[in-house]
Amino acid sequence: MTQTEMAGMAASHRKMIRYAIALGALGFLLFGYDTGVIAGALLFIKKEMALTPAMTAWVVSILLAGATLGAIGSGMLVERFGHRRLLIAAGVLFTFGALGAALSTGFEMLVAARFFIGLAVGAASAQVMLYVSEIAPAEARGQLATLAPMTGTTGILISYFVDYGFSADGAWRWMFGVAVIPSLLLIIGMCFAPDSPRWLAHRGRFDEALAVLRQSRPPERAAQELAEIRKVAHTSSHVGLAALFSDRALLGPLAVACALAVLQQIVGINTVIYYAPTILKNIGFGASSAILTTACLQFLAILATLTASRLVDKAGRRPLLIAGAIVMGMSLAAIGIIMQTALAFTLAGHVIAVTALAVYKMAFSFSWGPLVWVIMPEVLPLRARGAGMGFPRSATGPRISLSPSPFRCCWRRVRCWCSACSSAAACWPCCSPSSF
Repeated sequence: MTQTEMAGMAASHRKMIRYAIALGALGFLLFGYDTGVIAGALLFIKKEMALTPAMTAWVVSILLAGATLGAIGSGMLVERFGHRRLLIAAGVLFTFGALGAALSTGFEMLVAARFFIGLAVGAASAQVMLYVSEIAPAEARGQLATLAPMTGTTGILISYFVDYGFSADGAWRWMFGVAVIPSLLLIIGMCFAPDSPRWLAHRGRFDEALAVLRQSRPPERAAQELAEIRKVAHTSSHVGLAALFSDRALLGPLAVACALAVLQQIVGINTVIYYAPTILKNIGFGASSAILTTACLQFLAILATLTASRLVDKAGRRPLLIAGAIVMGMSLAAIGIIMQTALAFTLAGHVIAVTALAVYKMAFSFSWGPLVWVIMPEVLPLRARGAGMGFPRSATGPRISLSPSPFRCCWRRVRCWCSACSSAAACWPCCSPSSF
């Protein structure tokens, strides 16, 4: 093979990897958009529908309840239909859910639409990282897989700017409706994407699996990885969701994956995402300025995620997680102190609160935000990844969906988040493999 042919093959491999990453990342973009869009829309929905605090909590948290069920079901469905068909179905369901939310005539219809959106994004976010990690070669997996969660952060940023764009007219229906665009892109793109080589091999379609591997790897490397997949397929039986708890060899990796998923959520990130504009409005910001400030903070989070994608394979997962948890705890403590004093209603207090909020979001996006999605597929054995990725994702849903009321920045809750950040930093070195 000449150098020109080798260069052409390498370019083809890079193109395939980027295509798979782009399509897989759309799943996180959808999740990020619908996670963030409610933050600005709430400021106007509460007035139009006369929502009580309890009703507001339902509108916000029902998406996570749907995501829980979607993540659980995805573990079973992906082994039967494959990642490509699952992500296409998720895109279709998301499209109908977004249209339903935009056309909602009342509280009940809006809650139902948000629930179906949750089903779609739960299934997509639980399995898209596995799809990316199986398409990408091992040496590029850390950097490329981190870019997929970055699109979730980008989705949140886009939602904030969309909210800001429609905030002058209070057009919250358009805020939801814009989500149809990325969902249609996901559907169209996945129609031309390959199935994952692991799924094809488990179905006995080894020639197709080899062809998919050759699209992103040299022929010798592709043959070697296919041999490893076939070995697992022959020596290990397929693991379903129920079998995860009956196989003792899987309990340890599953426990680590679930612990990571839960810790990622209980450090307060979802409340900050959902209610950041409300927090800022409560301390004196106007509706539009609160949304715009939140969008600027989210842009800093994207820069932090990009930095993490470049350092994850050099610095290692564990040091970044520990450092991020410590910084998040300090930032939340600063916010809690400000909100407990008269500084909350002064210019100095506003500056300190916004700065602490920015540092918190950057620390999360630098560590626990993207890296957990990289680590979870790595700790689970190959034969259990399909079902195993769904359960850790679903383990985060019940805690979030049971939020009793909209955010009130009280000292007790901030102390709880600080404790969670500290626990994450202290406990992770004890339970994580040294290779991370």
